[in-house]
Amino acid sequence: SIAVISTPRLEETLKDNNDPLSKIVIGCYQGKFEEAFINVDKIYSQFKNNPSYWNQVGTCYYLKGDYSKAILFFNKSRDLDSKYLPPVNNLGVVYQKQGRYQRALSAFKKAYDLNAFAITPAYNLARLYLQFGIVSKAEPILTGLYKKSSEDIQVANALATVNLIKNDFMGAISIYSALPKEQITKPEVGLNYSLALKL
Repeated sequence: SIAVISTPRLEETLKDNNDPLSKIVIGCYQGKFEEAFINVDKIYSQFKNNPSYWNQVGTCYYLKGDYSKAILFFNKSRDLDSKYLPPVNNLGVVYQKQGRYQRALSAFKKAYDLNAFAITPAYNLARLYLQFGIVSKAEPILTGLYKKSSEDIQVANALATVNLIKNDFMGAISIYSALPKEQITKPEVGLNYSLALKL
């Protein structure tokens, strides 16, 4: 979710944020890994029993491209609280990045089962279904997410993609035309919108 925030907005958030865990993960999203890991070490004794701390450490390793360590720390977070949703979802993200799709599917389903109202794991599960053309499973999830969060560009684009796959071009156009104009200029949105208009 943080990956879609622009660098200036991240810096603004960091400037006004005194939460040490947020500072770590924002630093990692900015690519300032050395600084972030210094902060990880500084707050270890205070947060070592906090599952969010280990989830943020895992996120940093994921962003750095060290997937083995990311998995290790996401699992450490889960060991502290098996019902804590973020590391379960994040394991799915790592597995998907590694091409381990069955494990990714299992992790996303588990995260979705922990909280069906959480947008990120539901979106990730639907996108994985969509990646493999399982529209019948992706569509109800994306439709529900769109009803809750129609302004979310990723959700809107994914649901419009479902409509494109189903040859419901007017349904896709309806979704795209409701988006703010600045969102249409993003290639992953504008290209699909153009295709819907053409078809």
